[in-house]
Amino acid sequence: MSRLYFTYKGRFTLQDFLNLLVTVFLFMAFMNFVTRNYYWLFFAFAFFAITPKRTVMLNFSVLFLLILGVSMLIFDPSSRNSVTNILKPFVFFMAYTIGTGLVSDVDDGQAAALRVEKIIYTCALGFFAHYLLNFISNAGSLQRNTIDFWTNEILSATGQASLACICVAVAIADLFSNTTIKRRITAVVLLIVVIAYNLILAGRTLLLLIAILFLFALTFRSIYYKKTAIKSVLVTIVLLTILLVLYNLDVFNIKSTIEESNFYLRFFGKGGFDITEDPRFEYKQLYLEHLWEYPFGGLHIRTMYSHYAHDLYLDTYDQYGVVVFMATVAYIISSIIRLIKALRHPMLSFRTKQLVLCIYVLLNIQFWLEPVMAGMPFLLVAYCLIDGVMSRFLANQSRYAYASGGDV
Repeated sequence: MSRLYFTYKGRFTLQDFLNLLVTVFLFMAFMNFVTRNYYWLFFAFAFFAITPKRTVMLNFSVLFLLILGVSMLIFDPSSRNSVTNILKPFVFFMAYTIGTGLVSDVDDGQAAALRVEKIIYTCALGFFAHYLLNFISNAGSLQRNTIDFWTNEILSATGQASLACICVAVAIADLFSNTTIKRRITAVVLLIVVIAYNLILAGRTLLLLIAILFLFALTFRSIYYKKTAIKSVLVTIVLLTILLVLYNLDVFNIKSTIEESNFYLRFFGKGGFDITEDPRFEYKQLYLEHLWEYPFGGLHIRTMYSHYAHDLYLDTYDQYGVVVFMATVAYIISSIIRLIKALRHPMLSFRTKQLVLCIYVLLNIQFWLEPVMAGMPFLLVAYCLIDGVMSRFLANQSRYAYASGGDV
């Protein structure tokens, strides 16, 4: 972490110290340390705000997130019953603003790109630390809805799987990037840990996301390095074949462990569920049928069917109404435009582009699969933080290019 905040100036300053504090508080927020994730984010924003010479961006994304926060405050009465609840709707704005400020003092494009990566790793490690603590405390559990380490209460399997999303994106990006053997081994170990706990959680979503991201990362690498496309495909096929052989031979008890897991018993055991069936799509359809009946939120559709739509957009519409829905859609569209710009940016290495692509793709897919606002709001907080960093990076590089008369 010292490389991130100190070496580009060559000396330790007050701004460096406050940046470090902000990063530590962000890590603790994503870890949900002692169940106070909102408080840690508030602390991060407070120390961010008092940092000398701090600059932030004012753009349409900031406006969208402010509209989102104000509208949540207006249309959700429960958000006005305490100071903490009043601040909670603005955590997405806070995260995006922190992101735009954490690279504002870095002039060098490569140093700024390095900081982008480090902030992504902060998010990933925070979530993964929580996921790992849950894995350790629930090892061998026969129930898929296991006990959360911090709250000592049952946390849904889908909610726990969401904790691993950003870590999965980082691991797969490293596997399909030009990086060291050590980093690739670390990525494989992380994926093994994620999958091992998912066998207890017995969820399909995380495995599906891993498979989809493998395809995205492989495709992007093949497009970027046209000459190595065939090689990448062949290496992937060989590795998958080796894994299949190891599974069939039950090397290291891989097959036995999987076939005795909650996941296998849930979908392939006697009387198990059909792995291809998913009622979430039926609930989405029901929500769409009643969408225009309740434009001001109020959870009417959820009350009617006793189920979430499992969708950031539809669940947000049902809870908060059309204004929050439109602000959310507008913000996500603007973030995807930034992703496209980042993938075309000459100052970003292929590894950084692969990392950013995997993060944005995986989280946006997750937004279509889970009730993020209600179940895992800090997944969207992390997205806003990372997107804020990318937004400032792109703006800075464009400004420097314009000043020097070059193109970016």
